[in-house]
Amino acid sequence: MTFWGKGREPRLVSGMRCSKCDGPLVRIRRCTEVFLRCERCGARLEVRDYARYIDDSFEEDVAHVPMDRI
Repeated sequence: MTFWGKGREPRLVSGMRCSKCDGPLVRIRRCTEVFLRCERCGARLEVRDYARYIDDSFEEDVAHVPMDRI
C-alpha cells in the first residue's frame, strides 16, 4: 500500500536543466514545500530560480503547495 498522494512522487521536469552541471531536474513535492533536485549532481535547487520555465503541467502538480513562484 502506498501513502503517497497524487503528484508526490519525484517527477522528471521537462525543459529544465541544472544550473550547476546541466543535468536533468526532478521535481520533489512535500507537504509544505516543492524543490528541484538534479539527477546528476544531486544539487537541491529552488523553484523560484526556474520560474520562467514553469509550464501548466508543473503548476497543476504543485497548485496546492504554498511556495514562492516569483
